[in-house]
Amino acid sequence: MLAGAPCALQLRLIVHNGHVRFSPSFEDLEQSLFSLLDHILAQVNVVPLVDPKLLPPYAPASLHAGAGVVGVPDAARVAHDTMTAVTKLSLATAPEALLRVISLDDRALIDAKQRLQLAIQDHAIVAKRLLATYEEFGSVLTTDASKLPCLSKKGLAAIEGVRADVGRFRALGSEALVKTVNEVRLSLFSVVTEPARRAVANKATAVADALLSAVTSEVVEDMQHVCIRFETVHGRAMEKPKDSKEMKDLKRYVEGVGKELGELGAVIATVRTRLDFLGDLYHPVADDDVMLSLRTFQWQNKIQPALQDASERVLAQEEKMEDALRSRRGKFEDELKQATDVVGTFAEKGDPGKVAEYAVELAELRKRLVGLSEEMETINEQEEIMGWNQSSYPQLDKALKDLDPYELLYQTTTESRLVLHKWMHGPIKDLEPDDVDKEVGNMWRNAYKLCKTFATSNAPLRIAEAVKGEVGEFKVQLPLIAVLCNKGLRDRHWDGLNQLVGMNIKPSDRTSLADFVAKKLDGFLDGMREVSDCASKEWSLEKTLDKMLNDWKPVKFETMPYRDTGTFILAGGCIDEIQMMLDDHIVKTQTMLASPFIKPFEERGKDWEKFLLVTQDVIDVWLKVRW
Repeated sequence: MLAGAPCALQLRLIVHNGHVRFSPSFEDLEQSLFSLLDHILAQVNVVPLVDPKLLPPYAPASLHAGAGVVGVPDAARVAHDTMTAVTKLSLATAPEALLRVISLDDRALIDAKQRLQLAIQDHAIVAKRLLATYEEFGSVLTTDASKLPCLSKKGLAAIEGVRADVGRFRALGSEALVKTVNEVRLSLFSVVTEPARRAVANKATAVADALLSAVTSEVVEDMQHVCIRFETVHGRAMEKPKDSKEMKDLKRYVEGVGKELGELGAVIATVRTRLDFLGDLYHPVADDDVMLSLRTFQWQNKIQPALQDASERVLAQEEKMEDALRSRRGKFEDELKQATDVVGTFAEKGDPGKVAEYAVELAELRKRLVGLSEEMETINEQEEIMGWNQSSYPQLDKALKDLDPYELLYQTTTESRLVLHKWMHGPIKDLEPDDVDKEVGNMWRNAYKLCKTFATSNAPLRIAEAVKGEVGEFKVQLPLIAVLCNKGLRDRHWDGLNQLVGMNIKPSDRTSLADFVAKKLDGFLDGMREVSDCASKEWSLEKTLDKMLNDWKPVKFETMPYRDTGTFILAGGCIDEIQMMLDDHIVKTQTMLASPFIKPFEERGKDWEKFLLVTQDVIDVWLKVRW
């Protein structure tokens, strides 16, 4: 190769899949050169053969054995010999006298390829020594920046470790750029190293930048966190409490926020250290992040005045609320005393005619006491918030409890009077003797208990005795109610009663018990009771007869085909139940017919008995025929 002449063949050192290698490889280079020789011979084979006599006495080119350098003859001589050969060639006419080009399998070509292969192998030894100088960068090329341990928060805590890693990768990148010259020339080809050097340097710089970017990301995250927490603290400090609970909550928050501020101060110190670290290593920081850092560092000076103002505001509001609570508690105590004094006045209320009025007053007083009870709970809550001992007012519970017997007295009196008035003046046909008797008994017992409760209180006792007397007066009318409200009374019975008392006493839809009391029927009560008892017994027999009739309504006789005769017989299952009911009803009917109170519907009873007996006979015959 001539000095200063450009090299025809070049190999490049490149980075591929994390490794430095040649491009093309020595195998590809050898194959390309062999293909080139084969292609040249294939193209020359189509040129006319040259007569050896026409050639000059020297070879136009020769390869000096062992030197590996192609010799070039004098240019003037080559030009002269070439013109001479062309002239002789144009005058020649005998093709067989021309020199033939060697073939692809000619020994000379095979030898030439072997010599070329040996030359490539010799040069490869030198080139691979050059490649070996890049082995020290293998760790850089195979490093995945996203998986470095120092990218975790735990690793970033040791900032000096990151500094060492960044310095190491940056140094490796700088070293790669000056590791070799751009092009290393050999006899057969040159090796260009610039792609590999640049790739190694770029990868080392990228890893170092990834480490610094991780530090930046964590610093930005910490600054955002600090700003958010400071904004929360500031917003909380600027709140205006609406009540004592919110005020106490704010006071506790302001008093306890020092710990949080200390934690934020420690985070800010860490942020400052890492920003200095990034500056030392000349890592660029975005403008937004610079502004964020300014806000972060300003918060500590900004928050203290806000907290001081909140403390003063809370203290002033706390004093104001304490004064308001004292005033509220004093007002409550005054109202409670007035209410408890009113409770005592009910012991002096004894006019039976004013019970309704007393009941309204008591309801209003109870409502007032319940409101005071709710107010007391609110005051206790406020006292607890203020850190005071909770006030206790046992007189409030006592007042509510003292109202209970009076409330029962007025309620019993009012309800008893309403019910007694309804019974006395409402339609008598609506009264149920048994229900009235039971309810009167309950009212009597309640009135008796109230008399015992107020045995030592003259005024309430008068009301209790009055209601007891009213119930007792009505109680006398229970026998008359039992007679007149008997559901068994029919027109024939009312005719008997009218004849007994000598007047028409059959009630209309609007006739009341008071109307009967006004008729003064006490002297006829025994006779009226006899008529009523007779009506009850007759009604009992009538209800029994009606029930038996109703029992037969759902009864059905079930039949089934009898063999192939085309006739039907009774099914066995239903017959058993029917026969049992028949026997029971026959016995009941015959017992009724033997009663002296069957007379009003004796014919009906006999018809029913006849129906039962005939039915029994028919069934017996039917069963005999079936078998």
